[in-house]
Amino acid sequence: MYGPIGFFGRRLPLVEAARHGLPILCRDLAVFREVAGEHAAYFSGDDPLLLEAAVRAWLTAHERGEAPSSSGMPWLTWNQSAKKLLDVVLHAA
Repeated sequence: MYGPIGFFGRRLPLVEAARHGLPILCRDLAVFREVAGEHAAYFSGDDPLLLEAAVRAWLTAHERGEAPSSSGMPWLTWNQSAKKLLDVVLHAA
């Protein structure tokens, strides 16, 4: 899964990719690192040449068996997320 500039409005595509065992290559943003951590490869900037370099680096790592795997990436169900939010709201005072 590849996430270009502005592609993700939410973190759900990362979770969906992980649920299906797809590799993740996404922008190097704090929110994506929070969700995917070591289970994704990241690229910076909006220069097409930097993206090309990131894709080539990922392909090389994949050929060597060194590319990050999205399998094992933790995620919360909707129910777990709602309970976590409720806990924060109720205990925020």
